[in-house]
Amino acid sequence: MTESLGRRLWLHCALALCAGVLAGLAQAPWYWTPLYPLALAGLYVLCGLGRGPGACALLGWCFGLGYFFVGVHWVGQAFLVDAERFAWMLPLAVGCLAGLLGAFSAIACAAAAWIGRGAAGRAFGFVAAWCALEWLRGVVFTGFPWHHAAYLWTARDEALQAAALLGPHQLGLIAAALAVSLGAVALAPSGQRRPALGCAAGMLILVACLCGYGHIRLQGAAAPAEASTVRLRIVQPAIAQRDKWRPELRDAHLAGYLKLNLAPADRPPTHLIWPETATPFLLLNDGPRRDLIARSLPPGAVLLTGTPRTEGGGANLRAYNSLVALDGRGRATLLYDKRHLVPFGEYLPFRGLLSQFGLDRLAVSPVDFSEGTLPPVARVAGAPPVRPLICYEVIFPSEVGAEPRAGWLLNVTNDAWFGDSAGPRQHLAIARMRAVEQGLPLVRAANTGISAVIDPYGRVRASLDIGVRGVIDADLPSPLPEPTLYGRTGEIPFFILLAALLGATGLSRRRAGMP
Repeated sequence: MTESLGRRLWLHCALALCAGVLAGLAQAPWYWTPLYPLALAGLYVLCGLGRGPGACALLGWCFGLGYFFVGVHWVGQAFLVDAERFAWMLPLAVGCLAGLLGAFSAIACAAAAWIGRGAAGRAFGFVAAWCALEWLRGVVFTGFPWHHAAYLWTARDEALQAAALLGPHQLGLIAAALAVSLGAVALAPSGQRRPALGCAAGMLILVACLCGYGHIRLQGAAAPAEASTVRLRIVQPAIAQRDKWRPELRDAHLAGYLKLNLAPADRPPTHLIWPETATPFLLLNDGPRRDLIARSLPPGAVLLTGTPRTEGGGANLRAYNSLVALDGRGRATLLYDKRHLVPFGEYLPFRGLLSQFGLDRLAVSPVDFSEGTLPPVARVAGAPPVRPLICYEVIFPSEVGAEPRAGWLLNVTNDAWFGDSAGPRQHLAIARMRAVEQGLPLVRAANTGISAVIDPYGRVRASLDIGVRGVIDADLPSPLPEPTLYGRTGEIPFFILLAALLGATGLSRRRAGMP
């Protein structure tokens, strides 16, 4: 009997792994959206077959392994940029990352099995545990909230509008609740399915109502201003990552940027934007090149560009991944240093320990980058206050809504590390949700794509695809006049709902006679 139960558990682990793979395909760029609630419902059913926390943890980990392997497999592309040094790490890194992220799913399933009693208690407990661990994944170890369930809602503009009301974690909660209600129908005895069917129907109606709200919201959306005072030129040079930092190509890269700066335009741009670390040199320390850039700007125009910069020297040398604004005289009029750094990309965690095993950062430089401490909202001449977001800072919703409220969001990034993969497309989807959450336009400049101008409703007004060399000339869309509901409340409603679910779970335990 024990051997039979063991074989059944491993079979169910295989099913959970397959369910996770299918759930991963619900996200960008595939957007087979119904697969997520159906796959998560399958996991809920597998965990609900009378198993304890240990077995549920194993099932949850298998689901998470499949889900995150599909969702973040593109990370492996970064190890091929310097294949001679790092290619051997590709399968290990992707597998370990998926397995590590799968641990959050494992803990959620184990916690749900431990706290949930009775049909209602199991349902409440699973939704609470799943959503709590989704939130925790974006916080611990500097956070990695990629492939969050909320980004299912980016599949259609109408569905995306719900982010203005609820934000990512409440949207993720709705997706989990829909999945659990479907799973509850399957678990309920044939004669007792009416309550579960009612819950499932209610969740589907809620999703339909939110999409209907989005449709109405877009119908009432004002057309973009015809005569904006801010005329953007976003430069996408499409420089391969393996060539980006080669010293002998520095001036060739700069010449390419300047040529794109000077490309003909219907209207002269007021603000030109280059991507993250666009200058493969220390721009603020290089007067001749800085003057050359300044002379390429139209009269009165400002350049916003990513660049590395340093402070101090010797043992006190500190490096920053920065955004600066240059005017026509080559003066820096804005400075922002990246505040949320990428582990193993911009610094090596536990360097003293890991370096002994021969591990190093993928992006090699004399020192690790340091966290910025400058204010998150900056002023740039001739434009509304801007919230700069360098690279994956845009994936953290709680960090985007800084005070005072900005007039637009600027995301400069270099996704060339990840080639023509799902990664840059998922990054764009995440950026679109940030725009809707805050009711602010978002401008995105990416080295190899996808560069875009996104309005405060998350609609892409202009873009350049991956690998395309060129410019985007567009007006800066206007922000919504007032903050969105999510912009005012943040995650407070989510934590209230989470507390209510935990309270309902605890009440179910008491009714079942559990301590």
